[in-house]
Amino acid sequence: MSLFNLYAHNFVRAAVAIPEVRVADARFNAEQIIGLMQQAVERHAVLAIFPELALSAYSCEDLFHQQALLDASVAGKVFWRGLIERLQNRTVGVGELLGALEARGLIRREAVSRIQGEQQYSFKHGLIRQVAYASVPRARRRERHAEVARFLEEATTETGVSASILAYHWNEAADVDRAVAYFTAAADHAGRGWAKERAVELYNEAFRLLPEGDERRRALGAKRAVAFQALYHVPDAARLARRAEQ
Repeated sequence: MSLFNLYAHNFVRAAVAIPEVRVADARFNAEQIIGLMQQAVERHAVLAIFPELALSAYSCEDLFHQQALLDASVAGKVFWRGLIERLQNRTVGVGELLGALEARGLIRREAVSRIQGEQQYSFKHGLIRQVAYASVPRARRRERHAEVARFLEEATTETGVSASILAYHWNEAADVDRAVAYFTAAADHAGRGWAKERAVELYNEAFRLLPEGDERRRALGAKRAVAFQALYHVPDAARLARRAEQ
């Protein structure tokens, strides 16, 4: 064993790397990180240490607005000013805050909104939303998902699309009863149209949440069976429709 071999003495050669980064430019940042990793290999380092969020990058200004980003990330890729006002428990200054985030290239203002009368925003890059969401503690996530669901219940009408979104948020909020109700409503809506496969998927989601012995499993199982049967006959129905058009 060589006295001068540092690995023989439980040491390793580590490289501390600080890449040049651009906020929300994952491609550029990845290239810089890979370049520094190659340099670390050339210098025989077995460990390369990078700053947190080096792939997405952030500035000090981003930290000042971090809570708004974290709140928005719970809603999904798309969110609304009224929702942020609700989550922040204030109306004053929210417009300026969102404007600052937009100026930093983190979010964008949408020309069209899914909710009438609400200004809609979206994350400029999915990676920004993913990193923000992963930073939200689990307990807070559940609380925020419940608030998002309440906002959507008040701001939207129950259609198949909104019902499935509400089901997702109530499920993440650990409210099984509401999640099952909305998954079932979304499945019913999908089953009335041609989305038979989607209906089966949604019924499965609802069924999965119910514990053994729950009396709702019987009715839900019957609906799921009907949806399976309808899905089986979709190709036949499509052929009949094409014949009718000839």
